[in-house]
Amino acid sequence: MKSWKIGAIAGLIAGIISGIIWIIIGVPLIFKLANAGYVALYYWLPPPPETPFIRIAMAEIPIFIIWGTILGILYSRIQDLIPGKGISKGLIFGLGFYLITSVRLAIILLPYGLIFDAYTGLLNFHPIIYGLLLGIFYKAPKEKLKINKHEIMSGIIPGVITGLIYGIAVEIMLVLSAYFGTTFGFMETYPDYLTDFGFIIGQWGSHMLINMILWGILGAWYAMFYDRIPGKGIVKGSIFGLVYYFFTSFRVGLLCLAYGSLSNALWAGLIAVDLFILGGLVLEGIYNKRSRTRVFLLAGIVFIIGIIRSMIPLG
Repeated sequence: MKSWKIGAIAGLIAGIISGIIWIIIGVPLIFKLANAGYVALYYWLPPPPETPFIRIAMAEIPIFIIWGTILGILYSRIQDLIPGKGISKGLIFGLGFYLITSVRLAIILLPYGLIFDAYTGLLNFHPIIYGLLLGIFYKAPKEKLKINKHEIMSGIIPGVITGLIYGIAVEIMLVLSAYFGTTFGFMETYPDYLTDFGFIIGQWGSHMLINMILWGILGAWYAMFYDRIPGKGIVKGSIFGLVYYFFTSFRVGLLCLAYGSLSNALWAGLIAVDLFILGGLVLEGIYNKRSRTRVFLLAGIVFIIGIIRSMIPLG
């Protein structure tokens, strides 16, 4: 059986089981802490019995199945480059997924003073459970993939520089969104500071620092898995940015939509795909000098598209 099929099946099984574990253990824990006043309510929902657990299961299990399968295929493409053996490889993969989902969400929320919400984000431990299960169920095929090792450190500095540029771009688009009422247009209620021009300007430092850290890590991964990313130059950078978007803002946005909240889906970055493509292109341009001119030119075009998108009222 081909490796991607093995990954898809292993990921599907791991996704279903980790989803069930999350709903049985994780969801009640979050509701319990929320009722005690320690963390925010689960995805902005009222506690049971107002929100039946069957509704959560119907919303989340399909997403666990979809993402579990896709992550399994991704794992099959890069598992031989991940340190360790067997279960430890899966655990490291799961920790990486936890980092760009749960930890990322928490550190993004903290500068806005949403401490309880950040705690809730860190409690989303299901990526780690998924990784452990994937390491158990995935059995590598006998055929060996070609390995071209790249120095991981060579991607960190390009990643940090990308994070600085990305953080500035994010803040510019947030300012425009607040001023023109784009992303917030569908939100029934939201804190006044989200449209406070002065507050958003004050967040520049936080956004730049957070993204420099995140993209520094992403830059290391970019170098580590560079030859496994399809395409060259523009295509390679765009695909990397899209994968990052797919497993972060798109996933959270889709989850919010599953609970019927378009406003939170937009705030999560559901329509901000241009930003992630921009980040991927800038990273490729800095990391690979040979494709720099064309990549930076396209990155500029994508940035302009993002500016226009931020200025179009939605509500």
